[in-house]
Amino acid sequence: MREEPFAQQLARARALAERASLLGDPSVLEVLRETRRAAPTSRDEAQVLLVEAHWLARAGREAEAQVALDTAQGVAAGEADIMADVAALRAHLLARRGKLLAAHEHAHQALQFNPAHVEARLVLAHVAFRLNEPRRAVALYREVIPLLPAEERPAAHLALAEGYRRMGLPALARLHARAALVGNLSLAQRWQAIFLRLTSVHRPVGAALLLAVVAWLVAAWLGSVTWPTALFVALGAVGTTLAVVWLNTPAPSSNEEEPAAGRRAHLPPH
Repeated sequence: MREEPFAQQLARARALAERASLLGDPSVLEVLRETRRAAPTSRDEAQVLLVEAHWLARAGREAEAQVALDTAQGVAAGEADIMADVAALRAHLLARRGKLLAAHEHAHQALQFNPAHVEARLVLAHVAFRLNEPRRAVALYREVIPLLPAEERPAAHLALAEGYRRMGLPALARLHARAALVGNLSLAQRWQAIFLRLTSVHRPVGAALLLAVVAWLVAAWLGSVTWPTALFVALGAVGTTLAVVWLNTPAPSSNEEEPAAGRRAHLPPH
């Protein structure tokens, strides 16, 4: 019986590691380590170790993920793309722990090895949000959205919606919130996208609505109108405004983002 080529073994192990239902299943590590033993070159071994490190990171086993990254770095020190992947995943783990400056440094190391590295740019975008630099974060997310697999784009659109909201650009915030809702999101992310789409309004509109609601409530407090009437008018004004905002959301454009070179990446937590 002919032995299975290593490339097929690696592809099978990677597909197994990416199955959400197997996250934390020890049998995945057994398969990965068996695949590693079959690796014909140090580069192949490092690729398996990177898959293992990503799986461990997703499972919350960060210390073990760091060990896998150290080993990968040691066995493939001369491979620029491997070094970029190692540095980017280190940056991802550091950002998740709130060590933003260290994450920023490792992400830039990854870009020195591979200037088009997608995961490194995602980490830099996450760090920019945490440092309250939404303009920088938005620029980075716009660069990488066309390079992400379809299932990861909704979360990036959601991040863009938040970024544009912080920048005071409500129409763009609603546009990307709408784009996020088209794809698969967690329940919490879906509610966040709905909230952003409903509440991203121009400041004069929001101020006028608030003033109108307060005026009717004050009128009810002074006895000029009844409380039921004031509440009915106030809720009607809020509901009408939210409906107009929802329906007035621009449709996403398929060519909005400019494509660039890069690789598949997993979004860091935002």
